Amino acid sequence: MYAYLIFVALLANGVQTQVPFSGKCPRIKHVQQNFDVKKFEGVWISTEKYFAGFEIGKKCFEAVYSMRDNETMFIHNRMIGKLTRKVTYMDGYATPTGEPGEGKFLFLFKFPLPLNGPYWVLETDYDSYAVMWSCSQAIGFNSRLAWILTRARNFTQETLDKAYSVLDKNRLSKRLLRKMDQTGCPKYDENIEDFKVLLRNAKSVDLLE
Repeated sequence: MYAYLIFVALLANGVQTQVPFSGKCPRIKHVQQNFDVKKFEGVWISTEKYFAGFEIGKKCFEAVYSMRDNETMFIHNRMIGKLTRKVTYMDGYATPTGEPGEGKFLFLFKFPLPLNGPYWVLETDYDSYAVMWSCSQAIGFNSRLAWILTRARNFTQETLDKAYSVLDKNRLSKRLLRKMDQTGCPKYDENIEDFKVLLRNAKSVDLLE
């Protein structure tokens, strides 16, 4: 019973009910070095990822990243309901936690409840793909989330293979990846450049509501 309660607490505090595993988080050997937040800015499309509870009934996931300073990233996630076509937003920010220049961050999102956890950039070429990772752990359990981002909804198999190779290098499962529904997606109303300015000027995630 105690182990079960720990597991429930882990999911409640993790990244929107990530995939659960027993034991500790896996050791990650390859994380992006000399990470450049400025080059990472802009729109990224969620192409493939492990299951997460917040995605149920949603599609057209994408995120806008913007640099608050030389290290902190603000993150504006958006998605639409498959049936309602209603746009949902999930805003937050990520602060660096690793060695200088390392792609390790701690995120905080405020939808629907405050959520925080590791937010690592395993690898990116800034122009076509990025591989992201998060893992939270408690006694006897851990919850994992890996996801592949691309700059465009239409991408080459070569781009996807590069992303897969990052997971292979870190011995992370590709079997758990699920293709995200990016069909019939709208053009969101916000002007991306204007939004990036808003993010840069915001003092906290509260200002993004």
